Amino acid sequence: DRWVTIAVKTDDEWRDLCAVMGRPELAADPRFADVLGRHQHHDALDQTIAAWTAQRTNFEATQLLQARGIAAFTSLSDVELFEDPHFQARKDWIEVQHRLGPEVIYDMPWKLSKTPGGVHRAAPVMGQDNGYVFGDLLGLGSAEVARLEQARVLY
Repeated sequence: DRWVTIAVKTDDEWRDLCAVMGRPELAADPRFADVLGRHQHHDALDQTIAAWTAQRTNFEATQLLQARGIAAFTSLSDVELFEDPHFQARKDWIEVQHRLGPEVIYDMPWKLSKTPGGVHRAAPVMGQDNGYVFGDLLGLGSAEVARLEQARVLY
């Protein structure tokens, strides 16, 4: 019993979904004739789709829908995201060195050829950038920053 996200934007995609589910007659059902009707009869539609998805695994449903050009993907747990071959091939997980030790984090989700971007450092620990933020950016002197830290206004 796992979730599958299915996105149908057009009437053509709706007809394709009906065909994949083996329910082509739904495409002619007046309740579901257009986006507004499908929205208004959302509960009945959900029951129909749920009955179809309940007969297969989340990955089987996803593969059948994607093969027909319907945007669909299974909802994954954190572990499944980390182990997913697609995300592994994209090198979406990287290890960074943190003050507290190595940490595996999610890298930039978009991959651009001319401006690739990426993670440049680990997340700061509390107060790590106080000197830069309060001193360099805001212009407070080091004595004032030290006073605010001593008064526990800054950490």
